[in-house]
Amino acid sequence: MFSLILPTYNERDNIAPFVEALIRQTPRPFEIIIVDDDSPDRTWEVAQALEQRFKEVRLIRRRGKKGLVASLNEGFSSAKGDRLLWMDADFSMPPEVVPRLVSFLESFPVVIGSRYAEGGEDLRNGFFPVLASRWLNRFAYRLLGDVRDYTSGFVATRREVLEQVGLSGRYGESCIRFLYKAKQAGHRVKEVPYLCRPRRAGRTKTFASPWKAFSYGKDYLWTVLSLWIKR
Repeated sequence: MFSLILPTYNERDNIAPFVEALIRQTPRPFEIIIVDDDSPDRTWEVAQALEQRFKEVRLIRRRGKKGLVASLNEGFSSAKGDRLLWMDADFSMPPEVVPRLVSFLESFPVVIGSRYAEGGEDLRNGFFPVLASRWLNRFAYRLLGDVRDYTSGFVATRREVLEQVGLSGRYGESCIRFLYKAKQAGHRVKEVPYLCRPRRAGRTKTFASPWKAFSYGKDYLWTVLSLWIKR
């Protein structure tokens, strides 16, 4: 079985059409696990309705808890599949790309949706976030090698790889660590190009403020440097 993990926070206007699109396009058998950090906009309420409509959907509502990586790890623990995929639920990562990632898992232990592989592109709004992300990933590629989108966050892998490598850190930092450690453990990483589009509704979390963007960027740079130093 294939398990899709969708960590959500304030995605009320996106989650229903996003899940419906996944159900139309994802190869079966699969399950969709929505892990919601008790969103103030009551995303979990919409997810409960989806759980009633679709047998493939399950909701984990994390009351009083926050954090992307903790949400993902809780979703992994609950997942039934031996193939796992995690992604944002705001349409920046298109549901129609999921079948391509799944198909490559037959040949590669780790597959990512990549904005910076040939044929991919970052079409998000805002000059600064796009430029910062591109620069950071070029820097990571030069130091760590092989992967052009270390902060992808659009990842499919086999369960045994995740259990061996683990997922730690916060937000894009966790993706950098996971991809680098998987590569160091001998697992090949396949990059599937895609067009990363602006989120359909709601506000971005990473670049919600200049300070938050700086904080994330600083952590990402330090993660790349520390992994490079420890090689």
